Amino acid sequence: MQARTPATADNITGWLTAETPLQARIQALVKAADHQRLPAIDHLLAAGTPIDAFDEQWGGQALRIAARNGRVAAVRHLLAGGADPNLRDPEHNRMALDWSRPEHRYDDSPSHKQVHAILEAVTAP
Repeated sequence: MQARTPATADNITGWLTAETPLQARIQALVKAADHQRLPAIDHLLAAGTPIDAFDEQWGGQALRIAARNGRVAAVRHLLAGGADPNLRDPEHNRMALDWSRPEHRYDDSPSHKQVHAILEAVTAP
């Protein structure tokens, strides 16, 4: 049985300590964004996890993953927390808005359309 990732749990306070490595916190932030665990996002940011950081192992970034997967609440929460919608990923040179386009996501659900509209309104042309 696979262990539960801290960011997918509702409470990460027992896992998150001053000794938690930065990359582990970044990975947890990406997972929390993908699962819309807003309290976990808040805990990670309060612990000094950079909101726009890229996971060095898997290449994930919180706003980009939330945008690609149609996570409306997480996108709004990350933007309100200061996430940069104009940040481009180093591998593909795409912004979160680009990842929210139909050609980069799994389906065309209403949540994906809503995320795209949110990001379109705050992204520089």
